Amino acid sequence: MPVTVTRTSLQVQNWNGSINKATDIVGMNGVGLNIELEAHASGGDELPPSIKVQLEFKEASQAGTGKASWSGKPVLDVPRHAYTSYYRFDVPWQIWSMLGVAEGRREFATVVRYSSDDMKATADGAFRSQLVYGNWADRGMAQQSLRMSNNSGDARLRRPDAKQLMLAGGVEILEIKVLPQPHLKVKDGSTYCFMRSPADVFFYTGHGLGGNLVTHGGPGEGLHDDFMTPEELLQAWTVTNPILGPKSLDVDVLIINGCSVLNCDDKDGTGKKWARLLMNQEGPLYSILGYRDGAPADSNGGHAVAAAMGKAIIGNLDSKWMAYAKTWLEINKQNHKHYRPTSSNYSLANACAIDLNGYWYLEELDDELHIIGPKKLPK
Repeated sequence: MPVTVTRTSLQVQNWNGSINKATDIVGMNGVGLNIELEAHASGGDELPPSIKVQLEFKEASQAGTGKASWSGKPVLDVPRHAYTSYYRFDVPWQIWSMLGVAEGRREFATVVRYSSDDMKATADGAFRSQLVYGNWADRGMAQQSLRMSNNSGDARLRRPDAKQLMLAGGVEILEIKVLPQPHLKVKDGSTYCFMRSPADVFFYTGHGLGGNLVTHGGPGEGLHDDFMTPEELLQAWTVTNPILGPKSLDVDVLIINGCSVLNCDDKDGTGKKWARLLMNQEGPLYSILGYRDGAPADSNGGHAVAAAMGKAIIGNLDSKWMAYAKTWLEINKQNHKHYRPTSSNYSLANACAIDLNGYWYLEELDDELHIIGPKKLPK
């Protein structure tokens, strides 16, 4: 009688239970690749000393293999654990964190806010479609919940939690599959996990308030729950790789298509905290794009700007990271002619950017918008 593999899973540290596929990302927060198989023999047969499994990397959302960081399909011999019915193989998280370095492929990832009937979220799709068309590799998409939650993801749909995706900077999917072997029957022989694989360009489209990124809904009218602070993102994006050293995370540009987080008009501006993410300060970034005051709704310019920026990225921008700031302002300036705001508080004219050269913004002079910058960040 054959040996039957009855369970294939990925375990947390110390083998104390299965990982949460939507929130636990291998390569960060101490999460390693801990493969556990369970097998049973019948008719007095002996369990084999090991069972072969195959690993395969795929794009996070497109599910293709052609744009994964690793193109091979390595095979592992998962050894039997002592004299039990379990088979275990573990690779420390530090090894998988190597996916955070540049490998020569252009990559993007996105987080979008909750989409309500009265305020549809469409900018994410406008941006993503351009980069997919331009053959950029997809390193994940996620959507916020209406209110802040512990998990906005969906393991069944292979969609990660929005906050964990942003903290990771991007992800890929790793599939684990038990291979056919003599006298081995497989009942449950496959599983998957998200691996940390930061994108070159990370696009957030949603709400900002008081210098933080926030959810669509909150405890009262006009209020929002905190989703991400610049301090949280800085901590996640500046971890020191035990092999490559500090500042080895390969995220180059952060786009915040939301209100009021990048204001650097004076020393108390909210943007100064985000500027710490630049590589000439404490982080990995060349530039951060966004708005210094209210940003327009997707229906009043936000969608158009996202689409135009995506088109510019797959066109002339590519990896010219230091050209992103001015291009962002030019696109907002051009679209401002077609999307006049109902209020100056929510306007494309509030576009700004911070890069290694300084602070950029739009200013109206003689009834015309002008690009100002780069100016030194206020102290």
